[in-house]
Amino acid sequence: MVFNGAKEGLVNKYGYNLIGRKRFSQPDLFITTDFIAGLYSQNDQPVPITRLDTYNPQQGSNNKICLQHDAENLVGSAKALFGYGKYQVDLWYTQVPFIETPPDEFFTIDIDADYGIGGPAWYDLRVFWYGPNDVKYQIGAYCENTPLPVNKNIEVWNPCTSHTRPKNPGNFKYDRGTTETPNPYVLIPLDPRRECTAAYLPGAPYQNHEFLQDKIGALTLNLTIEKNEINGNPIEIKTPNIPYSIEFLNFPPIIIDRDAKLILAKGNNNLERKMRFRKYHDYFANTFLEVYPYGTLELQGSSNLNEKSHIYFESYSNAVIWQNANLIMGENSAIDISGNSLMKFKGASKIYQYSGTNINIYGPSVVLDCGAQYPVSNGCLYTLQSGGRFITSNRCPEDFNDYNEFLVENGTSFELYDNSVIEIADNCKMIFSGENTYLKAEPGTSVILGEGASIEFRNGAYLDADGCTFTSINSGEIWNGIVLDGAGSQTNIQNCTFNDAAASIEVTNTVCSITDNTFNISNNTSCLYGINAVNETNITIAGNTFNAGSNSTAECLKFFNYDGDGLPGGGGAPVYYLNIFNNTFNGGVYAVDIQCLTASQLPFYISYNSFNPSMGITYAGIFAYNISGNIKNNTFYNSYSNKAVSLQFSAVNVYNNTLHSAYQNIWSNNSTIMQMSPIENEYGQWVWFGGYNKLTSVNNYNIEFRTYSNPFISPNGNNCFTVNTQPNFLGELCLGTKPYSAYDNYWSPAVSSSSFDITCNSNPVNVTYTPNLTECPDINPGDIIGSNISSIGGSLYDTVYITSSGGSGGSEEGNLNKTKKSANTDKILYYNAIQKRKQKDYADAINKCKELINNHDTSIYFNSALSELYLNYLNSDTSGNQTITNGLYSNLKTYIEQKMQQYQNNAQFIERAYKYLLMCLVKIKSYSEAVAGYENIMNNHPDPIVRLNASWDRSAVVFMMGQGGSLSDNSIINSKSKIKKLLDKNPAHRIAKDIFKVQKEESDRIETENELYGDNSENKNRIVYTKEEKRIFESRIENYNPVNEKEFIEKLSGDIKVMEQVNTAKTTNKVLTNIPKTYKLYQNYPNPFNPTTIIKYEIPKNAQVTLKVYDILGKEVFSYNEYKLAGSYEVKFDGSNLASGMYFYTLETNGYKDTKKMVLLK
Repeated sequence: MVFNGAKEGLVNKYGYNLIGRKRFSQPDLFITTDFIAGLYSQNDQPVPITRLDTYNPQQGSNNKICLQHDAENLVGSAKALFGYGKYQVDLWYTQVPFIETPPDEFFTIDIDADYGIGGPAWYDLRVFWYGPNDVKYQIGAYCENTPLPVNKNIEVWNPCTSHTRPKNPGNFKYDRGTTETPNPYVLIPLDPRRECTAAYLPGAPYQNHEFLQDKIGALTLNLTIEKNEINGNPIEIKTPNIPYSIEFLNFPPIIIDRDAKLILAKGNNNLERKMRFRKYHDYFANTFLEVYPYGTLELQGSSNLNEKSHIYFESYSNAVIWQNANLIMGENSAIDISGNSLMKFKGASKIYQYSGTNINIYGPSVVLDCGAQYPVSNGCLYTLQSGGRFITSNRCPEDFNDYNEFLVENGTSFELYDNSVIEIADNCKMIFSGENTYLKAEPGTSVILGEGASIEFRNGAYLDADGCTFTSINSGEIWNGIVLDGAGSQTNIQNCTFNDAAASIEVTNTVCSITDNTFNISNNTSCLYGINAVNETNITIAGNTFNAGSNSTAECLKFFNYDGDGLPGGGGAPVYYLNIFNNTFNGGVYAVDIQCLTASQLPFYISYNSFNPSMGITYAGIFAYNISGNIKNNTFYNSYSNKAVSLQFSAVNVYNNTLHSAYQNIWSNNSTIMQMSPIENEYGQWVWFGGYNKLTSVNNYNIEFRTYSNPFISPNGNNCFTVNTQPNFLGELCLGTKPYSAYDNYWSPAVSSSSFDITCNSNPVNVTYTPNLTECPDINPGDIIGSNISSIGGSLYDTVYITSSGGSGGSEEGNLNKTKKSANTDKILYYNAIQKRKQKDYADAINKCKELINNHDTSIYFNSALSELYLNYLNSDTSGNQTITNGLYSNLKTYIEQKMQQYQNNAQFIERAYKYLLMCLVKIKSYSEAVAGYENIMNNHPDPIVRLNASWDRSAVVFMMGQGGSLSDNSIINSKSKIKKLLDKNPAHRIAKDIFKVQKEESDRIETENELYGDNSENKNRIVYTKEEKRIFESRIENYNPVNEKEFIEKLSGDIKVMEQVNTAKTTNKVLTNIPKTYKLYQNYPNPFNPTTIIKYEIPKNAQVTLKVYDILGKEVFSYNEYKLAGSYEVKFDGSNLASGMYFYTLETNGYKDTKKMVLLK
């Protein structure tokens, strides 16, 4: 290829032409040279050169022809000047050569700038004549006293010591040419074999030479394309239209060689400057443009969008940016890739993308990033359309490297349309980072990921996906998931489908909305979560469908919050919106699992969800530790699950839910408060925060509550409780001399004293259950006289109905005359505190809570007011300023300490108040004292579940202290003596410890009596744990110092599974009346099966059970591993994703092992 060289301005000299058309010859010659090139000459005649006589040593270097590049418009003493290009030199050694005959020797050279002008090193080529058949030639710099070449090989000599300047790359232009020698062409020269002929360039002379080397198109100097109009008309510089021809199979690429630049200048006159690469046939997908290491392809930038530089790769036009090569995209420049073209960024290639740049990928074309580096990445937009693909891989052919993180940052973004795809290879991460960096995916697009791959959004980058499919590259492989870690608040994921991810979405410290998606979670044990939310304070999860495989042990929706950076305690959050709304949960070991540790008792809104468990797998529809908020309008059809709802240390409103489970519908522990009835306002009207729930238990109690938990179902609860056998409620609750109120509800079987088994310190608690309802009521719209509507984030609102009476059959009528009652009664104080919080008048709400606690210690809302008080402090803490946080919670801490001393004989209050005191310590970062307090509970509380809960909180505080993974407790709190000092310093710790001690003594007494007297013990129905159950819990209660967040979550998930698997002695005694006498594995049924079957087994003792399924080759296709109490169990096995054939299933437990065959027949 040949480009313009000399500039206009030489006196009586013409500039070089694009197309070579001068013949350089010697009429009376011993050497004939035929240079078809952009040769400078003063006319069209052949350029004469000095005759080369027979070599004479005295003549020295005069017996040579020197060809020189005109780098600085200097003619010098050379015989001819040439524009930049790659030339073939044909040599004939005959006396009368015939050009029509093959040359005796030929070679190719670059005519380029050498080591500088002004010295003897001017020449690109020297040909030495030593006589007939003895010609030597030399390429490269010439120095005085340099030895002559000794053979006919091309010799590239090193620079002379006196000429050490680097190679001058020049600044060649492909432009309109000069006045005398204009450039009328619009094609960029490639292979001089064809495109420079008249067939492809009308008017060009015939050229008879052909280059055979691989690097014919190599560009070794700087070339700037500066042509975008002819006579004012816009044009495009493009490659020739070269049709497929067997004659030119190996069409050579343009190669930008080391240190060379190909520059597309910015446009001018308000016009883009365009360069277009195009082929007509995909023969072996030849590479069309290659930028070799340290070469550069540059698109010049322009602040004027209309004058941008724009390169098009069309019709099988492939391009490669090699390692350490540079692609520079200046401001607002663009690259379009279409027509089965490929652009490949090799590993360690350097991509510079300045603001406003665009890479547009049209299907089925591909951009393949094999580990490029982006020294400058300031806002490039990748737009994928019509099936375009962007692929990241660290295993590109011939390019294996260790790059597995592909960083997209500083405003660089991707937009996917029309079936376009992003593909991320095995074990690779595509990481979006920084504000205004995003991925937008429209309906019909896909992100496909290899095994162990992930796509991540951090530091303000965001994902806006609507109707996109996220799935694995190969069926059966598990990709890691989408990670949202501090992602931008614009994050919105809707109408998408997720298949086979370990955790489809992991979201941390991100305000986002995840709505109307489908999460398909396979049975693979690597699939852990549909959504895993960590330290979230503002998220909406609504309208989604979670499909866990029939044997899946995954959790559909997981929340794990601890009071670390980015959460309250780091200065507070601006708002708390945690909405789980209108979702469908099919299967999973837990549908919703919420663990809010230490000070993060956050308000959740869980409403209008449908819970449908899988057979024999689901433990609970909802498991929640340390939450507040609302559980309302949900449907739990959990006839195969242990529980519908499991709550620990929580304060929630429970309204209009339908619950149906195998065992307990609601299991609560650790001072949980459930508002399942309305609250009276100052006009005597009923405000329906709770009530109208329908609970049906197949085998057990409807509600079981322990350790000062309290379900408020009266007055006017209008709940319906149905069991097959009595009792309906099992509980441990101390109310002083007051009875437990259970009236104004419907009971089936008919309510009686046997419907309740509630004790306080081994003594039965009286229950008031009349009047009761004769039929199960529904909400009567005619009773509704108003409502309280409050925003819960985004477009969601919570509606709380108000009626003038107890509803359908309630015994207590409201005040129809709206006569305002005293604002100082406990009921009104509590109601007004809630209303003030909803109105964001937190100061007034706090005052009302304190007034209730100060003056109404016998109120049913006495303990509830303490939870409401903390929630108002939580909502007040929105500044993000730790100093303000310290002031708020120091105030609350002091108040709680005072109340604990005032009510130190009220065990129920002390239990609850002490936990809030420790939460305040965490808020003000008094971590050492908080750790000591949680260890106080771990060491002294009688309830192993409460102690286990405390161990979680302790671990969270240690993790926040940055001392996770410490081998010794001494590294955290120095010594046990320091624990004692910390506890002794604050009387509140002593008060709590004394309460725990009394409770433990009572628990130990009952356990001893039960061991001595068995069924004859008067305390046989008391809720205590067997020694085996205690041993299991003790193995989980430890001073655990988490190494990282992932390990911490996994540890707690294991704790919860054990907790759910272990029932109380009373539950075990009631449900497992027919304990098997031997181990047994039954034949599956049906068999053959398609696609599901039931595997039944029996164990006579509590034990860890492992059930595995293998194919005929011995490959494990299913694994089930759980701790089970003595009894009979069934496991549903789903072979939907397996081939027909014979399979083997094996049961192992307590030294027992058995294997059976089964047949899948599709």
